[in-house]
Amino acid sequence: MFLERYIHPIIYALGIPGNLISFFLWMQPRLRNSSGCYFASIAITDTIVLLLHMVLTVQLLTDLELLFNKILCEGFNFLFVSFEIISVLLVLGLTIDRYIVVCFPMKRHKFCTIRRTIKVIMGFICISVILGICEGSFWTYDKVTHKCVVRPSLRGTGNHIMEIGNILILVIAILLPSILVFAFNIVIVHELQRMMNARR
Repeated sequence: MFLERYIHPIIYALGIPGNLISFFLWMQPRLRNSSGCYFASIAITDTIVLLLHMVLTVQLLTDLELLFNKILCEGFNFLFVSFEIISVLLVLGLTIDRYIVVCFPMKRHKFCTIRRTIKVIMGFICISVILGICEGSFWTYDKVTHKCVVRPSLRGTGNHIMEIGNILILVIAILLPSILVFAFNIVIVHELQRMMNARR
């Protein structure tokens, strides 16, 4: 409870205003480029993730059931997972954008355009929505316990649908993009070091 009571409020108090300030800065005309689109999008999605996470913290600390019907229960889990996924995918998109700028500067004007970036972001949104719908379908509102719970049909022994679904979401939307971000950043750092050594 220490994290929820003391650490999480600090993260919310710093993260939400900080992300909103970041969004408005990156939306300035002089910063409105492909990278700026990614940074602005990341700021918004991270803000929404923090707001949704705040709901979970409030529930835990107060024992209030804020997801008090079927729509709120399924919708919350759908939104929470969707925005978590798109945040990771946007970081991947930003990393690839920087990779092209650093490693293939002559091609940046072809691939790193605002129009192309918006198309990529829309693709990420589609992926996130599909995976979010899968997660939302795992949950339902129990009118007996008045809680948002895993569907009874998925709780039986030998039923691994939810486990498989969560593993797929974890691998496709979290693990694989994180590995790619790490790999691209290594290449970027190596290329920057090579460029610095060439100038000496």
